[in-house]
Amino acid sequence: MTRINPRTIAVGAVVVIGLLLGNSGVKADALLDCRLAKLKAASDRAKCLTTEQGKKLKGLPFDLTGCEVQFDAAIAAAGMACRFIDNGNGTVSDLNTLLMWEKKVSGYSPIKDVRGVGTCLHCVDDRYSWATAASEFLSKVNGRTNSNYGQTGFAGFEDWRMPNVAELTTFENCGFPSCADPVFGAPPTQAYGRYWTSSSDDAFPNWAWIIGFNFAEIGTASKDDPDTRLLVRAVRGGR
Repeated sequence: MTRINPRTIAVGAVVVIGLLLGNSGVKADALLDCRLAKLKAASDRAKCLTTEQGKKLKGLPFDLTGCEVQFDAAIAAAGMACRFIDNGNGTVSDLNTLLMWEKKVSGYSPIKDVRGVGTCLHCVDDRYSWATAASEFLSKVNGRTNSNYGQTGFAGFEDWRMPNVAELTTFENCGFPSCADPVFGAPPTQAYGRYWTSSSDDAFPNWAWIIGFNFAEIGTASKDDPDTRLLVRAVRGGR
């Protein structure tokens, strides 16, 4: 029996931070300038953190928070029109959060492999138990093979993971699928489903936080129940 805690579902409870307007009407040069400014901000942040971590190791005064404050200020100054970039390889980068998201495709897997993962790995309508999502799905996204010569993950990366609840709330512009940025494709999210996160409920560690974008829902569901099958979207990187 599917085990989802309805008492913690709350309409409007998800705090979504995101792009309020699409890229339509933005001049190409302004869009490029915005993206370059945010990419430079990310580079400056990385350099700042390296410098401050070095000071910390040497026992000198350091300020890691200052690096983040500078980054936030630079991102805000660049504007909101260029938040997302389609990388052209099935992924989307969020220049504000430094997260890289798996881009979904329409449909669902007609069959699943021996480990329970859909043959259409990135189909938006595929659902998994928490255990399968956290293990077998992510393992396949990260390039699970039977070869002795290593593996190559999706888009060339092998550090894909399940987003935590804070990260997943930044994915869309509002609580409804129609508000997702067009860069994520169509459909960017399953219209009437809930998504797993990696975040456990502090009071009930065997339950994970879940998010439903159709009505801005947030709640919890059992990690242990194999019949509780929800959606999942892989992510990597971040601050």
